[in-house]
Amino acid sequence: MNCLSTELRKCLIGKGASIVGFADLKDIPEDQRESYRYGISIAVAMNPHVIAGIENGPTKDYYAEYTRVNELLDNLDEYAAKIIRQRGFKALPKVKRSIQTDKTT
Repeated sequence: MNCLSTELRKCLIGKGASIVGFADLKDIPEDQRESYRYGISIAVAMNPHVIAGIENGPTKDYYAEYTRVNELLDNLDEYAAKIIRQRGFKALPKVKRSIQTDKTT
């Protein structure tokens, strides 16, 4: 995993990620981690000027930045999954369109 994690971190940061982290999930019950042994966390920094412009709730600029960052995160998740699959491993990107919400709450 070390070689792959180094490659993933380099590739993801090159495509816009701010931070990439890796976790061993073996101590989490298997059904809660969908049988995956490792997890990857990808973060993208929001534009500090947009954040500084928030005074009394979200602004149009904040909404645009929020949308941009979440679309980038989806793309980075899918890109990471593609690299992992090309190396012969299973991968499940948790992109916005693949996450199901509970409509009863």
